[in-house]
Amino acid sequence: MPSDPADAQAVRDWNGLIKAFLSHGTTAPKYLKAVLTAEPDFAMGHAVRGLFSMMMGRREIIEVGHQANTTVQEKLRLGGANRHETLWCEALGIWVSGSAIRALLGRSNGWSPQRRNVVGYTWPEMLRFHQIETLVGVLMTTGIILGGLSLWLLLIALSLVGAVILSKLS
Repeated sequence: MPSDPADAQAVRDWNGLIKAFLSHGTTAPKYLKAVLTAEPDFAMGHAVRGLFSMMMGRREIIEVGHQANTTVQEKLRLGGANRHETLWCEALGIWVSGSAIRALLGRSNGWSPQRRNVVGYTWPEMLRFHQIETLVGVLMTTGIILGGLSLWLLLIALSLVGAVILSKLS
């Protein structure tokens, strides 16, 4: 998979695409089609197609963005993409997944990154992070002791009860 168009005409078409887009010209689709015809494995070309489709914001064109994302993932699996191309492809994937819209609206994506390279968490922080696991573990252990749950669940229950300690040690 090329990291840039290899064909000289495809390079000219790629540059024409960029200039047409930046100048709000109407010839960008023509250039993009020429690039993808000459270089069908050029992942960034497919990513640009998807991003342009998503930018249009029209319901009937959004599907083109989703299709382009599928194509991009296939092309990336071929290998050979440089970091720049990969980031464009990832940007399309983020937009297609809806994460970009949620971020623009100030909504959470449902996860927050874990802090790395810190001296450590305090015990109260660890308990706050793992309060649900600890509670479920205590309830499961109680259920096993009272005979309401099978004994084979004991290892799971103990690992949940010990979530704070195990997390602190890791």
